[in-house]
Amino acid sequence: MTIKKYLTDINVDAVEINSTPVASNHAVPRSFAIDRINHTGTQNMSTIVPNSTIGTPTDIDDLNEIFNHVYSSGIAEKGVGITDNGNGTVDITAGQCFIRATDSSHVEIIPASYPAISSLALTDNSINFLYVDYNGGSLIQGVTTDPSTINLTTRIPSYLIVREGTSLTIFNVGEDSIDANAKLRQRLFYTESFVRSDGGATISNPSLLYLACSAGGFWFGLQLATLSAIDTSVTGTFEYYYTADSGASWVESDETQLSNTQYNDITSGLVSLSTNKFYNNWVYSVMSTEGSTHYAVVYGQAEYNSLAEAADESPPSVVPPSISGLGVLLGVITIKKSATTAEEVRSAFTTSFNSAQVTSHTELSDIGTNTHAQLDTFVAKEGTANGLATLDATTKIPTAQNGDGTPDSTKFLRGDRTWAVPTDLGAGIGSLPFWDSTGAKDDIDLVAATALTTLHVTSEFSMDATADFRVGGAFGWRDLFGAIVTNNSQNAPDWTNFRDGLYMYSAPSNKVKEWFLSFHIDHDYAIGTKAYPHIHLSVNTVSSGVIRIGIEYSVAKGHQQATGSVFGATTTVYVEATVTGGTDQYKHFVLEVSDLDAIPSTLLEPDSIILIRMFNDSTDPNYTYADDIFLIQADVHYQIGKFATPNKAPDFYA
Repeated sequence: MTIKKYLTDINVDAVEINSTPVASNHAVPRSFAIDRINHTGTQNMSTIVPNSTIGTPTDIDDLNEIFNHVYSSGIAEKGVGITDNGNGTVDITAGQCFIRATDSSHVEIIPASYPAISSLALTDNSINFLYVDYNGGSLIQGVTTDPSTINLTTRIPSYLIVREGTSLTIFNVGEDSIDANAKLRQRLFYTESFVRSDGGATISNPSLLYLACSAGGFWFGLQLATLSAIDTSVTGTFEYYYTADSGASWVESDETQLSNTQYNDITSGLVSLSTNKFYNNWVYSVMSTEGSTHYAVVYGQAEYNSLAEAADESPPSVVPPSISGLGVLLGVITIKKSATTAEEVRSAFTTSFNSAQVTSHTELSDIGTNTHAQLDTFVAKEGTANGLATLDATTKIPTAQNGDGTPDSTKFLRGDRTWAVPTDLGAGIGSLPFWDSTGAKDDIDLVAATALTTLHVTSEFSMDATADFRVGGAFGWRDLFGAIVTNNSQNAPDWTNFRDGLYMYSAPSNKVKEWFLSFHIDHDYAIGTKAYPHIHLSVNTVSSGVIRIGIEYSVAKGHQQATGSVFGATTTVYVEATVTGGTDQYKHFVLEVSDLDAIPSTLLEPDSIILIRMFNDSTDPNYTYADDIFLIQADVHYQIGKFATPNKAPDFYA
């Protein structure tokens, strides 16, 4: 046949070649019936309709509608790209995109071009979101700091830019819709291995030392591989692996039960478990899409004194190639020497293989070894002069056996094991109580001239709720410690090298950085005293100048009290320190609020919480230090007046 290029209308299903209709199985694609071909080379997609439909679809009944619903708005081509002007602005060239006229995924996708833009101003100390906007059909480029305004239909992103002064960090996000399928598969291929698709693939120990696992499935990228269930007490086997040359080669056997006698020393092969020792069996599935998925178990590569120690082991780093390439860790089964069932079964999908603690005395090592030789020696002395005391008719040790002399209610037992009458210390600075054999309480008075250097309490020390501790006649000092917490924003301190191999949070002189802390007032707090926030910091240069730190705080009492339990408006105070160049490099500075700026006692009691925001007040004229400061930690000095409080909630001292 001859079809001239001037032919304007062809119904593909009606084409005949030499008067012979084109067969339905001809190589011409028949997914769509083409009603019109324009001789200029353009084609209206709305005239290309599916070859068949189910029902009477109206929104997706031609190629144009299908294109509109399957694809998305996005930038297709950017020309040269973006230019940093060095002053906090950028120039962006013209480009082309797909975009919608209204914010709906059901309206037409329009191929469009957009103009260039010059000197686009960026917000300082912020992340800027650049975009192309439909703008009523006259496309423009713009910028915002609010990403929620970018709807990806009528407004599509092009760049992310962080501006810090005149320094720009630029990230291109404009072409993510182009060949999105390939990009998605590439991302999955390089960032994820196998991912479990449901709640299956759970291992268990059905009986004896058999292995069982429920059915499951795993995704690798966009491909799903299934795992059949197994119970080796009924049917099926697993591949059991060990190595004798640190993984250069592997010995494999098909087994139905796990070993309770051997573990794998990877330098020599299988070795016998020691008595009462534990070891792990690491269970894997080796995945395949071609019907060869199977189970594999790697012998544990060490033995442990207890179940807790075995639970602390990480999965082996030396494994067979099939496991390192296509294996999925299903879990671990821990077995004790000669045990007939597993000690513990842990799934990899519910356990992070963290350290466990010994909970049973029988899990301790060397149980069969006598490690109490001292007790044996002591017991052997029974009946000798230094041996065990006898018991009287009331099953008590006769008082006379505790020391020399004649004991009675007026005497005490001295350190030389002699019953003696206490020396009367007289009245003066207080008294020490003691109880006689009848339970009656008496006191030993202490005089001011007597220096009491040591007080040995063997059972209970008691003091009145109103009594205070004093150090040299005054309340002593302690610290409340707080860890520096950052908010991961642009205002967070930087993680910077301080010196040698030491890194700390730091704050520069040209930008305000902030960090946060919280403190809990303990029950030893001295009522009526202030609290003094302070910060420990250092510098690592020889520069001179003044450092100024702002401390913004709010305090609230606890226990939902009628007054004082609300965090009120914050108070901000400042502390300063002068750095002398050449002598203060690496010096430890402590900047503490003055007595005037301390947190008042009216806000404080046990269980009060102090919330603090600290920042380098580098915009203040007093701040003249030109280099980074390094934040060591922040504390609160407070005075103690109690050992504890009688009550855990208000009234703490009733």
